[in-house]
Amino acid sequence: MAKRGEVTPSIKRTDEGRRHLSRKEREDRMNRWVIWATTGLAAVIVVLLAAGIIFELAIKPNQAVAQVGDVSITTTQFQQRVKLQRYYFIVNVLQLCSAEMQQYFQQQCQQWQSLLESPTSMGSQVLDLMIEEEIVRQEAAARGITLSGEELQDAVNEQFGYNPNPETPTPTSEPSATPTLRYTQTPTSTPTPTATSTPSGEEATATLEPTLTLTPSETPTAISTLTAEEQKTRFEDGYARELAVAKALTGMDEAAYRAIAEAQALQEKLYDEITANIPAIADQVHIRQMRFASEADAIEALEAIRDGESFAELARSADAARDANETNWYRGGDLGWMPKDQLTPAVAQAAFEAEVGEVVGPIFDTDLQALQQGTASDFYYVIQVLGREVRPVDEMILTQQRSDHFDTWLSGKRSTAEQFYDVWVSRVPEDPSEETVLRVIQEHSPTLTPTVETATTEE
Repeated sequence: MAKRGEVTPSIKRTDEGRRHLSRKEREDRMNRWVIWATTGLAAVIVVLLAAGIIFELAIKPNQAVAQVGDVSITTTQFQQRVKLQRYYFIVNVLQLCSAEMQQYFQQQCQQWQSLLESPTSMGSQVLDLMIEEEIVRQEAAARGITLSGEELQDAVNEQFGYNPNPETPTPTSEPSATPTLRYTQTPTSTPTPTATSTPSGEEATATLEPTLTLTPSETPTAISTLTAEEQKTRFEDGYARELAVAKALTGMDEAAYRAIAEAQALQEKLYDEITANIPAIADQVHIRQMRFASEADAIEALEAIRDGESFAELARSADAARDANETNWYRGGDLGWMPKDQLTPAVAQAAFEAEVGEVVGPIFDTDLQALQQGTASDFYYVIQVLGREVRPVDEMILTQQRSDHFDTWLSGKRSTAEQFYDVWVSRVPEDPSEETVLRVIQEHSPTLTPTVETATTEE
């Protein structure tokens, strides 16, 4: 029994204390959950970052952008080669595409500029080339075609225009430190920018295009007096500079650099073997030819010839030249001696079946070259057979036959290779830039001075 004045704790107060304790426990539990969640999220982020780094540094560089047989062309190889090609094109543009030189190289300049501005086009061209090189390597190995160390060195020497055993003294300057592309010509002189005149009283400004001077700093003598050993030293110095520039711009080592020359040399050997059976002597016809857009025009020409008009004079006439769209009109339509495969199918059949001296037409046929160019391709031909005999094939025609045969073989092999478009299209590098190329060349080649100038004159 409670004493008077003594307060007895109530159940209500006890329940409130318990509730207060439960709230604190819940808050502690919630804080622990937040800590655990934050820690887990941080761990996931770390794992994702690590996975991204591993992918970028280990997986992506070795990921294939194309497959040729059992050989993969990796992202690193592809990107290095694109950078090297950009370097070559930029040097070509600087050398050959100034206002003074562009008139001689207009088509090439447009092609180089277009590729430099289109990463996808550049990547596609480079990857096609790399696939072809790998096809050549594999086919050469299958046929037992190899290169000796001396042959490989000769291929490298040729890229730099160096002949270790010249028959006559070599003229003027040292070899260029920039390898020459197979389809690129090198100008004999360095273009000089000229000022543009402005109205009197205004400041005249001559804006000079960036120029890359790849000539020795001293004026060369008319005839080189360099010994063979001195020429070798200059070549080796130039080769070392080029390797340094290529490595700085692309990351490519010497083995990868020489592999390009190796592929080109192997292709030359493989080309000779694959085209060896193209006959140098063949049954040929000597014909004149006119080509017309309509059958009526062809019949009119045929009747005129049969009435006594000269085939050659008719072919030279303005109307015939216009209607036939022939480039050989000035020769009276004379095509010279032609093997069967150098004529359109129907014309070839008619020419080889006709008698010498016979005029045949109209022959309806398709101009394969016009078809490839996307122009009108159906024509009516009138021909005159001037001769037929087995004789040596013209050297230019034989070269074209061999080239066509090799290209056909290579196209067939290329169709078996696989490109991974979704992989490579997003990995085409857009460097080096022109500024980077100029800077790196100057750093590694002090005698090959790239200059960008702005001349200002006042009247």
